[in-house]
Amino acid sequence: MLKYEAMEFIELPPALNNAISNEGRDFAVKAGSLRPFRKSLSGIISGIVWLAFFSLLFFSIFNVNLPEMIANGAAGNNSINPAYYLIAFFGIFYLIGFIIIGSAIIPLIRRGGYFIGTPDRLIQYRSGIIRSIDWEQFTGDIRVSGNERKGTISMLMRTGRMKRQRGGSIYIPDEIYITSIPGVFDIEKFCRRRIKENAPHTDKSQ
Repeated sequence: MLKYEAMEFIELPPALNNAISNEGRDFAVKAGSLRPFRKSLSGIISGIVWLAFFSLLFFSIFNVNLPEMIANGAAGNNSINPAYYLIAFFGIFYLIGFIIIGSAIIPLIRRGGYFIGTPDRLIQYRSGIIRSIDWEQFTGDIRVSGNERKGTISMLMRTGRMKRQRGGSIYIPDEIYITSIPGVFDIEKFCRRRIKENAPHTDKSQ
């Protein structure tokens, strides 16, 4: 039994209720953000460092008054001031920096949706889309942070992708986040039990 009353009082969208039908439920929670803050922190820092580096480079190159450079260029015979090319060049790198920061912040703003745990699968409902993941797709590597009132669960999956890096490629497993939920330690126990019961080559009759 869960030690909190969220399961009894949470109101699920009709489409999600229909998808579950009479299937048994271990837990039902509404997550916070799409991704925990710690997973976005490296992206935010990388973007800030990127912007800081090119800002220093920009001001080290344009160590004279920029309006004066533009005025001098306009006095020449060129139809387009050469200073504008340099400004556009650095503008591209500034844009990349803001994209890096934005891609890290957006998952913190977007909602994670609803998560329903059943004996056979984990169901996520977000933005009108239902995703169903069999428990056997998880490795059993579960990380919990926070406290009983509000915490986050991260679960590694058997699927993933290869990521190139200096010196070769590494395998990055997919990860499911259930963020900012109450009773996180009880939810973790349910998830771990179902993953173990549905692990490949496990005899469920035992």
